[in-house]
Amino acid sequence: MESIKSTNVRNYLTIGVLSTLLLSSCAPVVIGGGAAAGYTLSQERNVEEIADDLAIKNHIKSNFAKKSMFTLVGVKVSEGRVLLTGKVTTQLSRLDAARIAWQQPGVREVNNDIIVTNNSEKLASHVATDSRITAEIKSKLLVTKNVNSTNYGFETIDGVVYVLGIAQNSRELDKVISVASKVKGVIKVVNHVRIKKY
Repeated sequence: MESIKSTNVRNYLTIGVLSTLLLSSCAPVVIGGGAAAGYTLSQERNVEEIADDLAIKNHIKSNFAKKSMFTLVGVKVSEGRVLLTGKVTTQLSRLDAARIAWQQPGVREVNNDIIVTNNSEKLASHVATDSRITAEIKSKLLVTKNVNSTNYGFETIDGVVYVLGIAQNSRELDKVISVASKVKGVIKVVNHVRIKKY
């Protein structure tokens, strides 16, 4: 039987996820009913799965924060599938990032798209442009018909867009990639999306 302490921990995680969703600027507005409930209903993941993914992401980022080499590494998690993006200065650091990600409980897959560059000045370049690209993609998908944008996460590095998430079908995924690829400044789109199996 699950202990009271274990149950309380999961309850706190769930409450934390709901609070995060309510306070997040990217959470969609829901008319009528609870906003958090509407948000989670629109996702393929349930509240517990979202909480698990958030816990994995926080553990990885916490371990990255202990090492200055990972300040420009981004982390996305969906269904225990981890996407690492960003830049480091050595191949060893790139491999170390993947190792840290794999060490977290609940991780089922690690997609390591971290770029190795020796140009320290270029490490922080294009940050504003990349942020603009990501924001524009998210904004466009919110008004794209037959696309559930809440099921996708995006990261842009030097004009390369990385996408992780769950597609309802191949047609929806094609729309997402098409919208992303047409945003000004996008060089290419790297797809890590899983198509839902019914």
